Amino acid sequence: MTAEQAVSLLSHLPSGVRVEAAVACFSGIVNLELYLPLLDKLLSYEQVDALTERLGIMNIWNPMRAERRYALDLAHPDEHAVTVDLVNLAVVEPEENWKGETYNGKPFQLPLSWTTVVPDSGLVTLDYVTKIKVVRYRRMLQRKCLCFDPFRFESEIQAEAASERALRLERAGLAELSRCHQRQATMQDGRNLEAERADQRQKHAKAKANQIAAGRDERRQRKDSAGSRRPSAGKRRPTIAS
Repeated sequence: MTAEQAVSLLSHLPSGVRVEAAVACFSGIVNLELYLPLLDKLLSYEQVDALTERLGIMNIWNPMRAERRYALDLAHPDEHAVTVDLVNLAVVEPEENWKGETYNGKPFQLPLSWTTVVPDSGLVTLDYVTKIKVVRYRRMLQRKCLCFDPFRFESEIQAEAASERALRLERAGLAELSRCHQRQATMQDGRNLEAERADQRQKHAKAKANQIAAGRDERRQRKDSAGSRRPSAGKRRPTIAS
């Protein structure tokens, strides 16, 4: 029976017998990594706490899906171990991941001392949330849990490695495409600059030609003006032969 089938069956039962039914179904679940996450959506907080007390949280907890509410008795070895894992996970994964935490019913902030030693008594409640999962560390934590499947783990690692290789190739291709676009843009800028310089040279040559033509016209006008102001020579008398 899969976790999905078991939870679907439990959803049709009265609320008062769901914990007993979940315990009865536990030994036949083939994908335990999904059992607790699906039960979290069906059962109340009190029912989930009763279920984890009956089965042992390390038998149904999945670090790959650690985002949930916790009520952990530090005097219980399994729950103390989960608390240690959650502390280490909060250190490894970015941002603040423990929300609304209490210790013995009083609000508190996760102290730095807990990263070294977690107390072995007291009741801790918290909501674990994160935006960025450190998948490899979570897989390492999963090795200690009953839901760990070595064959599925190896296949997932291979799939993850293939995905990372594809992502690196995609990034390399995008980087090369970006460099190609940059080279094309640089060449286009060079062509635009050369065209602009050619246009400037053409304008300069045209302006110079106009200047030469204007100087030639000005000299012609001066020459014509000087010719019009010169006095005309008198008519020479005809020579009479003697």
